[in-house]
Amino acid sequence: MKPILKTDSDYLVLFETLKTDVQHSQTRAAFGVAREVMLLYWRVGQGIDAALQQKSWGEALLEQLALDFKKNFPDIEGFSKRNLYRMRNFFIAYPTQNEFVTQAVSQIPWGHNVIIFQKIKLLSNTA
Repeated sequence: MKPILKTDSDYLVLFETLKTDVQHSQTRAAFGVAREVMLLYWRVGQGIDAALQQKSWGEALLEQLALDFKKNFPDIEGFSKRNLYRMRNFFIAYPTQNEFVTQAVSQIPWGHNVIIFQKIKLLSNTA
């Protein structure tokens, strides 16, 4: 068996090719996760909006959901009352999944979308 020298040009080309492939896969995986999180937040927002339209729960709904999410998913953050309100606004801003899934909005992290919404004043601090 021939030893591999890190100065061997064939080895260096192989390693760089594989390294680039790993990096691209990591990026695609991150975008896939971000997209799935965006779809989840949209569905949560849709459910909250529908409940608020049909029931007279008002802000109490967001408070109770936040408590129940924390109790049932203690290791998962992102379901605070404020963020649940943001999810509802996200749904209101994009009432059809097709409106955001095909756009860049589904490919950037939730926090970046929140900042964008705040900048264009779609969100407020009250439900």
